[in-house]
Amino acid sequence: MPDERQRRVTGASVSCRVRLPVTAAALACACVVAAVAGDWPQWRGPNRDGISAESGLSVDWADDEPTELWTRAIGEGFSGVSVVGDRVYTMAGQADDEVVLCLDALAGEDIWRTRIDRKFTEGHGNGPRSTPTVHDGVVYVLSAWGALAAVDARYGDPIWQRDLRKEYGGRSEASEPWRGYAMSPLVEGDLLVVEVGGTDDRTVMAFDRDSGEPRWSALSDPPAYSSPIGIAVDGARQVVILNGAAAVGLTLGAVEAWRYPWLTSYDQNVATPVFVAPNRVFISEGYDGKGAAMLEIVDGGVGEVWRSKAMRNDFATCVLVDGFLYGFDGTSLKCIDASNGTERWIKRGYGRGTLIAADGRLIVLGERGQLVIARARPEEYVEQALVKQVIAGKCWTAPSLSDGKLYVRDEKTLVSLDLRSGH
Repeated sequence: MPDERQRRVTGASVSCRVRLPVTAAALACACVVAAVAGDWPQWRGPNRDGISAESGLSVDWADDEPTELWTRAIGEGFSGVSVVGDRVYTMAGQADDEVVLCLDALAGEDIWRTRIDRKFTEGHGNGPRSTPTVHDGVVYVLSAWGALAAVDARYGDPIWQRDLRKEYGGRSEASEPWRGYAMSPLVEGDLLVVEVGGTDDRTVMAFDRDSGEPRWSALSDPPAYSSPIGIAVDGARQVVILNGAAAVGLTLGAVEAWRYPWLTSYDQNVATPVFVAPNRVFISEGYDGKGAAMLEIVDGGVGEVWRSKAMRNDFATCVLVDGFLYGFDGTSLKCIDASNGTERWIKRGYGRGTLIAADGRLIVLGERGQLVIARARPEEYVEQALVKQVIAGKCWTAPSLSDGKLYVRDEKTLVSLDLRSGH
């Protein structure tokens, strides 16, 4: 059997891969490539919902603020952090390139770096927007220019790559997201699902995750920036995507199961849909002030449960905890009731922040680097811990939590913090 490093690269070629000097920390985690409990292997965590199953986090910061384990200048971008075992994966713009990086979680040292594309530049910030998806020993990444690639998680060797713009992007700028590709690839069974934005039924495409060959394509809507999610309703799997025109449910055979129109200026649907089991989907948009809607999937179609302007997500997606949604309505942190959309409380002062949840608590990263732990409770906002600034730059990337370590990023720097109790 050939070594994994000798596998043939299919599709458009990956430009280069740099194997960095092997350190003791890198050797210690060289065999870790499969996701285990405590990992954060993709955008918004294990279940793509912004929720961690970890507990025992420290919330007593009066005399013992979180320890900074390491800090790294990694390059430009808004790519999130994925963690599997003792390895950290993210993307960054370095010099003229967009690269996927693998760091060891213990000390933040480089293990490998692979070039994926040329660097994307744009007025709101340069570099990649998408978060790596790590699955079964492979890292799936999407550059802001539309290079979709599979890279070996252990060594960084390229496996396959497609150019979404050249191969499937259509004939006009309207068929491509004008602020760059931002969605994070979704693994659904043996498929890798992405929003392509091409014409001729190519808004969404599914690729064979092993070979990179296209398996199906669907829809002719304009693209947006939201990441798809996989859900199960009545025992059947669906992919839910919020594109530039609508929220749509697709079967794994590319059949449109339902559609809910959701048009916005410049196709700026950014926040990820939130699944509310057993059969509801929450969507939100803030750039037009459209607000939010709770949808219910019934009898092969979809209905509207409620609409509200109480939660207008820009790019930060809400988390659902015990029947209540917590998220950013513009620059205000809010709690709303998932059953009817009514506002329960509001807290200002964090700018356009982001958040995740763990152990019944909200972990909030403010736009200017404030780190807050608050109770996820609808009765009132209860702040348990606050650090005025853990990172200096603009923070538009949601934090990631794995093995008690919190990873926070601004436009150029990545920081690892120890949130374990008694550290």
